[in-house]
Amino acid sequence: MFEISASPPLTVIESGRIVTTPSVRARSISAGPASRPNKSPVRQARAVLKDAAYAVLGQMIAAIEVQPLAGAARGQERLSAQIGALLDAQIQVLRGRMGDTVGQVAATLPARHLRMLHDEHQRWDTAPGWRLINAADPCGT
Repeated sequence: MFEISASPPLTVIESGRIVTTPSVRARSISAGPASRPNKSPVRQARAVLKDAAYAVLGQMIAAIEVQPLAGAARGQERLSAQIGALLDAQIQVLRGRMGDTVGQVAATLPARHLRMLHDEHQRWDTAPGWRLINAADPCGT
């Protein structure tokens, strides 16, 4: 048995233009009383981040694939601008989704963790531009 649900729209680069498209998700579900319980709000928050990362990666690959191989050095600036626009569009989508998700998670947290969640979300939500994390240690060692 499958459950079909609408997801937030995806923003993609199509023919050099940024286009927002509807998104649909299908997932397998069990029938009857043996079905799995709902995910915890924290696991749902992790899923929001993973879904966003997957969408961005796929859109970046699609943008790279449409670049002609001939004259690749000249197209690097155009590709960089396209990917920058894609990232900016996707972060806006993610900020909205994470705002909702953080609100749901906050309702389940003890007070001692609530402040940390609020502070970290605020720091992330107001960060200007993009910066690499763990750039000095790409392997996590």
